[in-house]
Amino acid sequence: MECGGRNPSTRRIIDDRLMSVELSDHSAAFYRPEYKEHQFQLDVVPVCTVGPVGRKFLMGGVNTAAAVEAAEQYCGRPLLTISSQFLSFAALGDRVSIGVDKLSEGRSVTQANIVNRVGDREILQASASLGDRDVSEDTQFFQAPDVAHPEDCDPAPADNLDTSDLGSITEKRVCVEDSDAGVGITWIKISDDAPVTAAKIALVADYLAGAIPRTRGASSLDNHLRVISRHETEWFLCQTRMAAFTRGFLHGETRLFSEDGRLLALASQSAALPNEGGEWAQSQAKFR
Repeated sequence: MECGGRNPSTRRIIDDRLMSVELSDHSAAFYRPEYKEHQFQLDVVPVCTVGPVGRKFLMGGVNTAAAVEAAEQYCGRPLLTISSQFLSFAALGDRVSIGVDKLSEGRSVTQANIVNRVGDREILQASASLGDRDVSEDTQFFQAPDVAHPEDCDPAPADNLDTSDLGSITEKRVCVEDSDAGVGITWIKISDDAPVTAAKIALVADYLAGAIPRTRGASSLDNHLRVISRHETEWFLCQTRMAAFTRGFLHGETRLFSEDGRLLALASQSAALPNEGGEWAQSQAKFR
């Protein structure tokens, strides 16, 4: 599928513009798709995956991050918001193709639709708003919770012992874990060389569903993200509150902050709750 369904002359313009984008300082990010053959492509390598050995699948946050990267490159504007629906899964070794269509484009904002596919099978659909306005007003109302620094917090329990998947470069430190109140506050660090981007924030935001013990192993249905800032930080402080468990699903929201208290994003998510006492990782395919 060709990106955006454009005609050949338009594709040449897009190709020329994207050739320069490929040289950006986060081109090595593992969730950054390549642009070739007139479309964006992401190979599902081990570091993109989670799940038990032998049943590795593309982590939902990586799926969304790739969609964000493609949309920003194609539209030439920074992400404001994205609403993703996870439709199916991609397994280790699959190739994901990403199509972006501009729905409307104004002086400040572009609205776009993104579809991620494995072959002819859609695995993600997303609607995004991208843009920027040159105004001076910049006010933060939400404040970061007063918690211990990452080095003073206990490590979160390891999901598995795999040394090659996403867990191998992800570190989590638990500040607060209150299952009765549905509250979890966790420091998360992705140990790669990429700076803070909207895509990286989208990846971290997808850890919402596993913020407390009862929800670990949940299968995400969606991911709604509003990007506030790309302020540089090594650790992301994720303040999560579950709103409800109902009919076998969870509903919750997360505020993401930098180490120095800058609000980075707001995220919300619904997910299928894991069976109590079940194994940690469950492929999204089990709920389709």
